Amino acid sequence: MQELGFKKSQVDDCLYILREEGIVVLLVLAHIDNMAVVGKELAHVEKYKADLMKHVDITDLRKLHYILGIQVKQDHTAQTITLNQTAYICSFLERFGMHNSHPVSMPLTVKDCLLVT
Repeated sequence: MQELGFKKSQVDDCLYILREEGIVVLLVLAHIDNMAVVGKELAHVEKYKADLMKHVDITDLRKLHYILGIQVKQDHTAQTITLNQTAYICSFLERFGMHNSHPVSMPLTVKDCLLVT
């Protein structure tokens, strides 16, 4: 990543930042063999992917739909990004035989006080 001009974030070891003239142009979130690339200009994203392909084999899945079990939905009109872990939760419940469980909105009544005895 350093060869491509990125600096590792001081806050998150998986986040790499590319700046040009002090302005953030690309953010890359990388974890093992998963990667998400975000940039304001599509040209920057495409150039990064082309540069990366010179160093490693990658599969470009184009628009991000899932990463690390999290579903990603983009609404360009509303300019929002929604993250959803429903598929992960369902697979977790299935694995532990709890897929027929019924949800409860609040398992405790309001104002109950739990005490350690």
